[in-house]
Amino acid sequence: KAQGNDADASQVDDIVVHEALVDEKQELLREAETKIDKLLDGISKIEIRVPVLEAKKRMAAAARDFRSAGRASKKIRELTARKEQSLAELKGGAMECEKSARDELEKYAALLKEKKEAVVERGREAGTEKMEWLMETVLRLRSTLTGLASGSAEEEVTYVSVVAGFLIHAQISVLEEEGRALSDKYGGGEDKDYER
Repeated sequence: KAQGNDADASQVDDIVVHEALVDEKQELLREAETKIDKLLDGISKIEIRVPVLEAKKRMAAAARDFRSAGRASKKIRELTARKEQSLAELKGGAMECEKSARDELEKYAALLKEKKEAVVERGREAGTEKMEWLMETVLRLRSTLTGLASGSAEEEVTYVSVVAGFLIHAQISVLEEEGRALSDKYGGGEDKDYER
């Protein structure tokens, strides 16, 4: 039993570690997605501003306001350079970072699921073993109870038999209830008859 408890504690520790890893990977994925969203938002804003600035530049040139046309032209070049830089960052690091974070998250989420399923299976096995032990104990107690009921007729022995029978019957009820609870939790107890 002590080794079983150590194994259970180790499995629970593994689950805690993997849950922390999944949380960490989810945070990295959120950060990567946020970075991509900011880059896309910046590109979108630039794509809206550039045509407005080009129109201002044409109007300033038509009005022979070359200083305003020059400022608009400079701002267009700055925005175009920033857009190109954002596109390069988006295609280069940001998308790869997001894909890597998503892959890592899927990997650790799958490992976490496996660990949890192993713990549930171990619990199911332990529950089944306990149900079998409970059934054997109930049968032994019923056999003892039957033996007490068919004992001698001496008054002292009968009194002891009645008290022992009452205690055994109470223990049987407790064990049956525990067996039903395990059966409800883990299943597989439908074929066990706790009511004999």
